Order: sequence, then structure tokens, then C-alpha cells
Amino acid sequence: MFRKEYGGQDLGRDDYYDDFEEDGLDIKAILATVRRRFRVIFGFAFLVLGLVTATTLSQTPLYTASSQILLEQNDDQLVGLEALISGAPIDSTAVDTEVQLLVSRGVLGAVVDRLDLTEDSEFNPPPVAPTIFTYLNPKSWLGALKKGKESTPDLALLPGEELGSPEREKAIRALRDRVDVSRSGRTHLLNVAFTSESPRKAARIANAISEAYIDQQVQGKVDAVVRANEWLSRRAEELRVELEVAESRAAEYRAQAGLTDTGGSTLNEQQLSEINAQLIIARSDLAGRQVRLERVRALVREGGDVSVVAEALDSPTIASLRMEQAEVVRRRAELDSQLGAKHPTMIKVDQELRDVEAQIRAEVDRIIASLTNEVSIVRERVRSLERSLRRLEVENSSNNQDLVRLRQLQREAEAKRALYEAFLSRSMETYEASQLEEADARIVTVAEVPSTRSSPMVARSLIQALVLGGALGVGIAFGIEFFDRGLRTTGEIERATSLPVLASVPSMAKSDLKLKKNLVQSERLELYDIITKKPLSPFAEAWRNLSAAVTMSDVDSPPKSVVITSSLPGEGKTTSSLCFARDLARSGKRVVLVDCDLRKATLTGALKNMKWFRRQMKEGTAKLQGGLVEVMTHEVNIEDVLVADPEENLVYLPLVKKPSNPSAILTSQSFKILLQELREEFDFVVIDSAPTLPVVDTKILSRLVDSTVFVVRWQETPKEAVQSALRELTRGGASVPGVLLTQVDMKKQRLYGYSDGGYYYGDQGYGDDG
Repeated sequence: MFRKEYGGQDLGRDDYYDDFEEDGLDIKAILATVRRRFRVIFGFAFLVLGLVTATTLSQTPLYTASSQILLEQNDDQLVGLEALISGAPIDSTAVDTEVQLLVSRGVLGAVVDRLDLTEDSEFNPPPVAPTIFTYLNPKSWLGALKKGKESTPDLALLPGEELGSPEREKAIRALRDRVDVSRSGRTHLLNVAFTSESPRKAARIANAISEAYIDQQVQGKVDAVVRANEWLSRRAEELRVELEVAESRAAEYRAQAGLTDTGGSTLNEQQLSEINAQLIIARSDLAGRQVRLERVRALVREGGDVSVVAEALDSPTIASLRMEQAEVVRRRAELDSQLGAKHPTMIKVDQELRDVEAQIRAEVDRIIASLTNEVSIVRERVRSLERSLRRLEVENSSNNQDLVRLRQLQREAEAKRALYEAFLSRSMETYEASQLEEADARIVTVAEVPSTRSSPMVARSLIQALVLGGALGVGIAFGIEFFDRGLRTTGEIERATSLPVLASVPSMAKSDLKLKKNLVQSERLELYDIITKKPLSPFAEAWRNLSAAVTMSDVDSPPKSVVITSSLPGEGKTTSSLCFARDLARSGKRVVLVDCDLRKATLTGALKNMKWFRRQMKEGTAKLQGGLVEVMTHEVNIEDVLVADPEENLVYLPLVKKPSNPSAILTSQSFKILLQELREEFDFVVIDSAPTLPVVDTKILSRLVDSTVFVVRWQETPKEAVQSALRELTRGGASVPGVLLTQVDMKKQRLYGYSDGGYYYGDQGYGDDG
């Protein structure tokens, strides 16, 4: 947390909401704020609830009826004419467009005319002169506010349409305000809802809007098809004439150039194409045969096995010889294990094997010779085809220019023909489509007469009002808390000042200031009387806590002189001085209470109002012969001006004469000597001083005493004033052991938390001493 350092004290700048910055969201703090400000919260909640209730009950009941339209694409639409007539694929943008068309002037005007709504008082109410009740009705306020913020724009005119009568325009606008068209999710379903004072009228108008939309869509399709048919017919006739001209030009040029037409190409072109195809086949055949021949020759040159060469040739004869060779090899293997290599039978088998291998080699040589001959034949055919191709290319190059021009004319004629046939086909299709008067939408749900009203929804409105009012009340409550700069709890004070709270003095009600003498009589008490008359009360206990805290603030050197001050006037410092001094005196100490408020002398004024002093004044046994200033100026002796309390071991040093220069009195050596004499004569010197911020007196005085008790009024003293005053005191060298919190409303303080001792004091059975 951010802190400001001054005078050795660490004073914070944040308020009660520092908990949120240090520890995150403090649920207890939030609940405590709600408890404290529950009157504000409930007040605003019920205020909003009352306004909404009055507005809701004054509204006319309205009923809403809904019909449903399905957008679909018919299968009989014309291909390629989506820009001319309806029936294009339905996408999200198209659906949104149809939503707007449902509330267009054309549809709504047709409904007004069909149902004669200009004569309906709901759409054309007669003018009524405003009365005093009109302005007092909350509905009129809300209606005027809504009209000012959300005025309905005028509907656009259709091409060629003119504004109707004022009554009709007024009825159209009223109808537009009551109709609501929405899309059902991401589907192609449109909900058409209409709200009226009559449930039957609501259903009738909702259905009429859907029907008018369907009728307008059908009429729009018919008009579009008729316009498309007229344009296609004119364009088809123009294209027919252009086609005839293009075909005539192509035929005349072919005849002039002597080009023979053979199904889209010339005779030379066909021959070139055929020879080129044959040449490709021949070259491929030649390449394959050459590869096979070279492979066989390579195997023979490399001395490869005859069997491998035979497999490469894939000859049936060689295959048969290979089988025979395998059989001889098998027999030889069998005989070799039984006979020997020198045996005649083995010799015979070896001869058979050599004969078979010789036959295989002979067959291979024959096949190689055959392959060589075939390659020669195919090579000669390729050469012949190449010669023919070159001859035709030379012949064809002479008429290429004529052929290019002819083909250009033919392409133009074909393009004209294709375009003419397309427009002619479309013209026939549009003629057929003009006989179909179907819309791209249909009504799937007819609006029924509603049985319950749609507005006002009393229960929902009241719940929403209560929630809204509660939220507003909570916001205002937290706003009050945020801008309230008063200090309430010990935690707040310690965070704001970095000083402990020495005691919390509860505020006293008038009933607490009465002491019963018997069943009939009671004695009225002053606050300082409660310490002696009601010693077990929370008020008296608070001063005992203060006395103990001050005494133990410095165990090694307990303070003997204490200044009681505050930041501003009216925080209870004089009463605190009286009560603190009386509590010290009641504990057996000899105490002198000095009035050092040199500008107002509030303590002396309180002394004059004490019962025992007034009684002595009447009896003539007491008289204010002088005070602090007179002692400082050596006009009287201090023994002559001290006033003793007959009921307590307490002596007062009053202030009878106010000095012209208070600061000079406090900074004088005589005053320091006086303080020293009082410290030696009495056990405790309690000084009631002026507020810290308005004057400099207390800043001077606090340096001359042992301890300074700073008084803060509960919930009233601004936090900034407390911090500023403490800053001034600590910079001047004052010893401030802590803060005294006065006039605490214990019941309200409980709403701020459980850390203060006063919260538990009454709940545990203490404090009832009568």
C-alpha cells in the first residue's frame, strides 16, 4: 500500500477500501457495506418499484399474435436469370432483406387499405385535449422520452408512388410501430408479430401482413417475368439478324478462297493430322524394337548366359528348349550320384545337354536376325512418313492466311448462333414462367387469437424493477461509502494513521444520562459524571482503557503530562479531557486539568456549568480570581486560582483571561516552569488544548509535554484532516501514542466489523450497572 512518511510516522492515504487493494476482493467488507446502507438500498429499490408499478398499472393491456413465413427457393426458376426475377439462392443477407421488405411501405399500405385501418381509432385516434392528469401520468413521461429518443423514421416511397392522405400515412406509421418481424435463429423462418389492444385484431392484422407480403412477392415475380420476356424477345430478334449476316460472310469467303470444308477443317489439315498420327506410332514402334535389339546384342557381346538371352527374347521355341534342357539337367543330376562321370550313360546325357544348348543358341541367332530385319523395315516406314509430312506442310503453308480468316468468320458466326439459341431458349422459358404465379415464400403458421396479454407483464416488470432498483441502491450505497471520508473502525484509523486506537468512547443517548434515585425520581448526569455514577458502563470502561493505554505507552518512563487535542473543533476534546482526568483521579492519582485553549477556553466554560461549582458560586465559597494567563503574568499565585473538585481528587487550572498573543505565552520560559511545577506537585497533568489545524498553539504545546492524545470523532472527522494534523504534530516532535475515537455509535459500528472491543462489551453481559 502507498504510504507517506513524516516525522517517523507511516501514514497511509487510502481509506476503508484499502482492503481491496491489499487482499483483493473483501467479501466481508462488501456485506458490511450492504448492511450499513440497507436503508438506502431498500429505499431506492422500493422507489423504483413504486414508479414501475404505477407505470405498469396505468398501461393499456396489449395482445400479440404471431404468424410464421418460410422462405424457400422454387425449382422452376430460370437458370441464369437470377438478376431479373426472384428465386436466387437464399443466404443470410437475403433473409435479412426479406425481413425489411415485410415492414416496407408497400406491404403495410396494402394492409391498411385491405382492412380499412384509417377508420380504426387505434391507428387514427381522435385528438384529445391534454389535462392535468395527462401530465401527472408516468406513462406520458415515458412515452414522450421514448418518442424523443427513438422516433420511427418515415418509410421510403416506392418508385412512382406518392404520399397518400394524412390519415393513411398516420395509420401506416402506427402499423409500423406495432409490427415486429424477426428471424427465427439461423433458419429461413420469419416471425411476424403484431401487437394490438384487441386480441382478435392482433391475429387478423398479423395474418394480413403475411398475406400482403406473399401477394406482393407474387406480383413482383410476374412483373419481373413480363419485363424479362419483353427484353429477351427483342434481343433474340436482333441476334437472329446478326447470325444470318455472319454465316453469309463465312460462306462467301470459303467459296472465294477455294477452301474445302470437311467437317470443320480443310482436306490438307486432315491429311496432316492422319500422317502425323501414323508417324508418331511408327516412331514409337521403331524405338521399342531398337531397344529390344540393342539389349539382346549387348547380352551376346558381354558373353551372357544363353538362358538369360532366351528369357529376354520371350520366344515359345526357346521356352520349349529350356524345358527340355531342364529335364536333361535333372536326369544328369540323378545319374551322377549313381554312376560316374566316365560312365557311358553319363557321357550320352552330357551330349544331349550340349545339343539342347546348341539349339537354343541357334534359335537366339535366328531371332536376332529377324529383329534386325524388322527394325530396318520400320525405320524405312518412318522415313517415308516424314517425307510425306514435309510435303503436306509445304502445301498447307500456302493457304494458312486464307484459313485463319475463314476460321475467324466461322467463330464469329458460331458465337452469334450460341447467343441467339440461348436467348431464344430463355425467351420461351420466361413465357412459360409467366404462367406460374408462385411466391418464394409461404405461410407455415397462421396467427391465432392470443389468450393472454403480452404487455404489460406485471410480474416480470416488478421483478425487473426490484432488481434494477436494488442495483441502483447498491451502486449509490457504495458511492456514498467511497466519498464518505469519515473514520469509523480501528482498522481504518490504523491504516490511515499507522497509530493504534487507544480507546473507543461510545456515544450516550439521553436515557443513558439519567440515574434512577427511586421509582419516581431520577438524576440527570453529565458525560463526565458517568465515570463515577456508572463505573461499569461501556462509557466508563472506555476511559479506563485510555488511562491504561497512556500509562503503558512508555513503561520505562510513564508520561506525567498529557495534551488532549484534535484536528478540528467540535470533536469532543474538552469532554475527553474532563473524562480522562476524572478517570485518573478516580484511580487515586492527584490530577490537575489545565485549560490551554487560549482562544476559546472551552474547559473553563464547562467548569462554570458544573453543578457543584454553580452551587459553590451561589454559596460564595468558590470564585474565579484568575487563571492561567494571570499566573503567567504574575498577577496571582497559582494556589489562588486552582479550583478543586469536591467529589474527585481533581484540580482545575481555568482560563479566565484570554491573552492577546497565545503563542508568546506557550513559548515563554514561565510556562515551561509552570509545567514543571505542576508535574512535581501532581501525579498527572492533563491539558485541554486548541485544535491542531486552525491554530499553532497545540504544535508548540505538544513539544513541552510527555504525551499527546489525538481525538477523532467517529464518522465525522475527515481522514485527510486527521492525517494533516498528525503530520503537523509529528513534524513538531510530538509524542503521539495513539488515537482516541469518540462519540462512537456502537450499534452502527457493528456493521463495520468485529475488530473493535466495544462490539463485544454489551453482548457479554457487561455494562449494565444501572
